[in-house]
Amino acid sequence: FFFKEIMIKRYGFPLKQATASTTGEYISELTSGFVRKLTKTTGNNYNIHRSNRAKEGLYHGKDVRFGNTVSHSHTKTRRSWHPNVQNKRVWSDTLNDWVRFKMTTTAMKEIDNIGGVDMYLLSMDNATVKDSNYVTKIRSLIASKLFHQGLLHEVIVKKMGYHKNPPPKIEEDNTSQSLKKEKP
Repeated sequence: FFFKEIMIKRYGFPLKQATASTTGEYISELTSGFVRKLTKTTGNNYNIHRSNRAKEGLYHGKDVRFGNTVSHSHTKTRRSWHPNVQNKRVWSDTLNDWVRFKMTTTAMKEIDNIGGVDMYLLSMDNATVKDSNYVTKIRSLIASKLFHQGLLHEVIVKKMGYHKNPPPKIEEDNTSQSLKKEKP
């Protein structure tokens, strides 16, 4: 019970494991309660700069950090800490295909927690997504496919702007071909 309250407070909905038979129902159920923005900038919005590398992948708020290496004699030497970035391919239930991303291990854990890359991309705020053409493209493919299946909640429909301009219907062949043409 306590865990469920924490998940509702943290994500805006209780988490559960998705099965292959209930994936569509699971996505529509989860998208009904989105309030949380998963990718926030580090430093409580004081640091709004993101590196170009972080803009092109799923970094989940992680970026290069800078500081000093302090020796025994207290000589300070500048150094940097890089996030743990992996080239990863993740399965998209909506697109029925693998999608490649550069992502941090924090983003991988969050994708597992939230229930898949589809839900993760739909829950990202527009300011984070607009920096990367590839992330924007995959997110709009997922959202338009769910919109035409009737599984996209009205909150995300408004967030994506589909209440004003519905997306064109995408055929199955074009989706898989466009994913194979462009890779990050």
